[in-house]
Amino acid sequence: MDNDKLQKGIDLKNQIEQLEKRLNIWEKSERFTSINVVFLNVHNGRSTENMDSEFVNFEVLKALTIDSIKKELNQVKSEYENL
Repeated sequence: MDNDKLQKGIDLKNQIEQLEKRLNIWEKSERFTSINVVFLNVHNGRSTENMDSEFVNFEVLKALTIDSIKKELNQVKSEYENL
């Protein structure tokens, strides 16, 4: 294995670890405590506001996020295995 493949393997392994960590956190999550949104303020540029989460369906967002992380994780694992 040459140095480029070795470095690529290290990078992919680190990416796998980070994705697995994020997946684990999302799978254990129960609710939001606060949500910050960024919006365009015509006068000041971008602003941040802490929003109430009562209108956000946590379970739907959680399921979509977990699915997205798993998809990315499978792609990265496949790339790692094919080195």
